Amino acid sequence: MSGDDEDSIRAQEDFKCAGLVGSNRNKVCLDFLKKLPQYYIDKEEDFLAVHGGPLDPEKIAPPGLEDYDKWLYKRTWQRISEYDFEYLDDYGYHYLPENAFLHAREFFDNGFMIFCGHQHREAAYRNTGMKTERILEHIMVKKEELAGRMVRVKELVREQEANYLIRVGIAGPAGYYSRYGWTKTHFGLMWWEKGTQKVGLFESELEYE
Repeated sequence: MSGDDEDSIRAQEDFKCAGLVGSNRNKVCLDFLKKLPQYYIDKEEDFLAVHGGPLDPEKIAPPGLEDYDKWLYKRTWQRISEYDFEYLDDYGYHYLPENAFLHAREFFDNGFMIFCGHQHREAAYRNTGMKTERILEHIMVKKEELAGRMVRVKELVREQEANYLIRVGIAGPAGYYSRYGWTKTHFGLMWWEKGTQKVGLFESELEYE
C-alpha cells in the first residue's frame, strides 16, 4: 500500500507467501479477511463504524476503472478532507463531512453517528438538516487518571435529532511511527449515563522503550 515502509511491505509479502506454501493457516486467514464487510452497522444504536469513510465507492469512482485502480476509493481508504473540496491522491479519497452524512442516509433516516479512523488525529462534526459544523474545538477537555495513566478526555452529549461524524484517531502509533516522535494514542468510547448517550474521545501519551 502507498506509504508503507520496507519492513511493512516485507511482512505483508512473507504473510502472503506463507499462505501459498506450507501451512494453510495464513490462507484461511486471508480468505476470512477478504470476506469481511468494509463497515459495521448497529441499527439499535444507529451508528456506522468504518475504518476510512462511509461513501459508496461505486458512486465516487470514475466509470471504467480497473479493479486495481479502484482501491483508493474503497471505504477502508477514504479520509476526511482538510480542505473545502474532495480529491484523490496516493493516500486515498478525501471526502467532505457533508458528503459522508449524505451517503450514510443509505442506511439511516436521521439521528445517526458515523465512527471512523484511518487518520491519526481526532475530529468531530455535527449535522442538523442542511447545516454541518465542526464541534471538536468547542468541547471542553478534562483530565482523568485511567489505569495509572493520565488521559485527556473530550466528552460530547449525543442529541437524538442530530447526526455525527466522529474520527477517533489512531490507536497506535507503534513501530514505524515512533521514529518520527509521534507519541499520542487516541481511542473513543460510547456509553449511557442517566438516560443520556455520550461519546468520549480519549488521548494519552505513549512511552517507548
